[in-house]
Amino acid sequence: MVPKTVLCAIVDCLILSSFLPNIGFDLMNKVNAQLGHQTNVPFIGVNMKGLYTSTIHKNLSSIPFPDNYYSDSFKIIKSAGMNHIRYVLYWQAYENDPLSFIAELQTVASLADKW
Repeated sequence: MVPKTVLCAIVDCLILSSFLPNIGFDLMNKVNAQLGHQTNVPFIGVNMKGLYTSTIHKNLSSIPFPDNYYSDSFKIIKSAGMNHIRYVLYWQAYENDPLSFIAELQTVASLADKW
C-alpha cells in the first residue's frame, strides 16, 4: 500500500509538470547560451576526470597518466554518439597546484572544442 504522503507528492508533481512541461530543456538551453543550439537535443555523456584537476592530495598518483588521454577520450565519446561530458574537479586540487590545474582546464576546453 502506498502511503498517503507519497501519493500526494506524486499528484503534486504531475500537476506541476502539466503546467510547466518544457521548463527543463528550456532552462538547459538558456544556460548553454549557444547560437543555433537545438532545443530538443538531450545531453548524453559521461563523467570525466583529469590528473591535476582531481588530485586532492599533494602527491600525484604513481599510476602514469595516459598519453593523448583527452584527445583519445573525446574521439571515443564523439564516435559513441555522445555530446556531453561532466568534468569532475576538486577545489583542493586548485589550491595544491593552481598553474597545473588551470593549464589542464585550458587543454580540456580546447580539445573539447575540437571534437
